[in-house]
This record gives sequence, C-alpha cells and structure tokens, in this order.
Amino acid sequence: MSIGRRAPERAPGPTRPTLALAAAAGALGSLDTALNIAFPDLLVGFGIGVADLQWVVVTFVLSYGAALLVAGQIGDAIDHRLLVQAGALCSAAALAACALAPSYGWFLGARVGQGLSTALVMA
Repeated sequence: MSIGRRAPERAPGPTRPTLALAAAAGALGSLDTALNIAFPDLLVGFGIGVADLQWVVVTFVLSYGAALLVAGQIGDAIDHRLLVQAGALCSAAALAACALAPSYGWFLGARVGQGLSTALVMA
C-alpha cells in the first residue's frame, strides 16, 4: 500500500445474531420435511393406513411449492425481513397445531400451514 492511500472501507455486513436467525430460518424447511420418523406414531395415533401417509408429505410439498413464488413477490413488494418474521411466527403456530391436532384432517390442515409458512421464510 502506498503512502497517502487509505484502504477502501467495507460495507457493514450482517451481525452474528442476524446470521444465526437466517441460518435457523433456512433450516426450517428441512425440519418440516423430517417427519418420516414419526410415521409409525401417526399410523397408530390417528388410526390411518399406510397409504394415507403420503398426504402428510404431499400437503406440505404442494402448499410450499404453490406459495413460494407468490411469497417471493410479496417479499419484493414489502420487506423480506418482515416476511421471514411473519413466516417464523406462522410456522410456530402451525407446528403447535400439528401437535394438538385432534384428527387426521386437522393434522393435514396444519401441514398446509407449515408449507405456507415455510414458503414465507424461504422466499
């Protein structure tokens, strides 16, 4: 570096808590799809057949896939940070709804909520 020249200033980057939150939000999608270990308990708890288990995965994937592009457009129009916060809050509510679901139909509805909220976070 020659005398009289200053090093270029770096643009401020994200803070560690922001990076931790982004990493946790990014892991949300994979956590929602890691339901396979609960399949035996779902069969017994809801009294359903093995063929019905496909809807546990399908409802999440369809709602997530259908909402992802729309959520991206919403994030562009408003603020992505707000969208991540809303998605995380909705995801917590959907997870609680899955845990408290009194029937298989309610459980599938909560899985749709998980897919939609994950789309908000991932957009």
